[in-house]
Amino acid sequence: MQELKTKFLIDIIKVDYYKEYPIFLPSENNTEEFFKKPISSKADDWCYEKEYRYYLFEKADIPIHLPPNIIESVYLGCKMPLDNRHKILRILATKPYRIKLFQASIEKDTFGLQFTEVKF
Repeated sequence: MQELKTKFLIDIIKVDYYKEYPIFLPSENNTEEFFKKPISSKADDWCYEKEYRYYLFEKADIPIHLPPNIIESVYLGCKMPLDNRHKILRILATKPYRIKLFQASIEKDTFGLQFTEVKF
């Protein structure tokens, strides 16, 4: 894992869309794909988005500078720890422009998520 962190600290990846849950199997030949596939997969209902995701491995300690107003919304994951959720809320509340916030929850018996807007 250490080699992966030093080689792939930051990346932008294209999201792939699937009709059913994709299978994530580790492979000695493709460690990078094993880590990227789970965070770059969505249900094919979302294919119109043509989404790309920006990710940063934990503890990379690299500042990220973005132009103001480039972020329109933030989506909180289903299993996000409560303290991280509160940190994000505090950060968003300090911004001079409005950023929408959504909380994800898993839909029962489908490969899908439901998003509820969080008012703050």
